[in-house]
Amino acid sequence: MHITGDKCEKCKKGYHKVDLGNGRFECRICPCPGPTESNVFADSCMFDSNSNQVYYCQCNKGYTGPFCERCSPGYYGDPSKPGIEFYTNSKILKL
Repeated sequence: MHITGDKCEKCKKGYHKVDLGNGRFECRICPCPGPTESNVFADSCMFDSNSNQVYYCQCNKGYTGPFCERCSPGYYGDPSKPGIEFYTNSKILKL
């Protein structure tokens, strides 16, 4: 269900809330870049309920782009591939 909070009112990191009406909601994975949990590099994303689309991801350190699809300067790798080795100028980070 990917829900958290004292009253089950929030989505866990890497997911966004979609209002289903009547006080109900569901949590969907942020496509940052996604589509699997191991390939989401954002704690949160912004969802437009009118278009039913995510339009912005709050990227983790080392990632950039509207959907965290690129490496920030000084970082190397391919965020679109799950389980990549992520390079900084000085070390390799295994994701």
